Amino acid sequence: MTETQVSGPAVVELDTSWLPPGERHAAVVDFVNREVIRNRVVHPEPVASRWNASSLGPVRVTRVATVVPDGCRPAISARAPRHVRADGPARVILKVQLSGRSVAVHGGRQSVIEAGQLAVHDGTRPYAWVYPGVGEQVAFRVPRALLGVSSADLAQICFHPIGRENPIAALVGPQLVEMAGDPRLAADPYAEVAVTAALGLVRAAILSELAKRDPYRTPADDGLPDRIMAYVRDNLREPGLSPQHLAEAHFMSVRQLYTVLARIGATPGDLIRRLRLEQARTELSRREPAEPPPIAAIARRWGFSGPTHFARAFRREYGASPQQWRLAHARVSESRTS
Repeated sequence: MTETQVSGPAVVELDTSWLPPGERHAAVVDFVNREVIRNRVVHPEPVASRWNASSLGPVRVTRVATVVPDGCRPAISARAPRHVRADGPARVILKVQLSGRSVAVHGGRQSVIEAGQLAVHDGTRPYAWVYPGVGEQVAFRVPRALLGVSSADLAQICFHPIGRENPIAALVGPQLVEMAGDPRLAADPYAEVAVTAALGLVRAAILSELAKRDPYRTPADDGLPDRIMAYVRDNLREPGLSPQHLAEAHFMSVRQLYTVLARIGATPGDLIRRLRLEQARTELSRREPAEPPPIAAIARRWGFSGPTHFARAFRREYGASPQQWRLAHARVSESRTS
């Protein structure tokens, strides 16, 4: 019997120690591919593991503890090109190693991630994670556009262990783990705001690490996309918000604006639309004390031309209609208060 239990509306757990050895591998394969990300999983029968998967705003959080007995083959999670093709929008995986170690195999190289270190990697590239002994880690699957790291920067930092000697990483690693483990945060209507702020620190840690390799890289250059994003957040309700408007507000040409935002893998139009969708989703997730506002009103409030355009964009981003999202969140809220 597969021991997969639901601890709350959005938390799923699997503890293989409750299963007969012959059933552990299949249970882990099913859990990882359904709750985490598509992978090929090697889970030798003597291995025991404990999994916890939940969502924190737009971020999928997985905590896994693995015990590999001495002399046993290691547990492996490998992502092949076919898994990448089968998945949807690009994701970045951020891992914080809590104890033990894990080994990343990528592009013919190996990187060892020790306890206290964090690493980031691109979910659109093949890789394998090897778990050789006793260890625990937390993984965060983040929409790439939300992290705001360009393809070039991501390629440089992928699987590079970032340790406690990086003061920003030393701050953000424990913070992320604490946020992921607090069920009150997931229930808070401003959880997404907190997650976005934490991811800003992750981006700062990555840029700080990259600056060690490039003496010509400056915080002024790296901070410009953040200032543009902050400006967009402050002006989301303005109907005239456009690439031309953004360029003029930051004293640059539209062409320069596109170049700056390309550093974080975004375009002006995508950035505006995504941030508007985030605000609309937060409002749809809120449990209203009285009659909730019409979806068309929410669409207008956040700058969409009409409910049809809004519904199409929302479904493309989140895989559900605005109405479906609202109803699902209402059911979660009711179950928490019952």
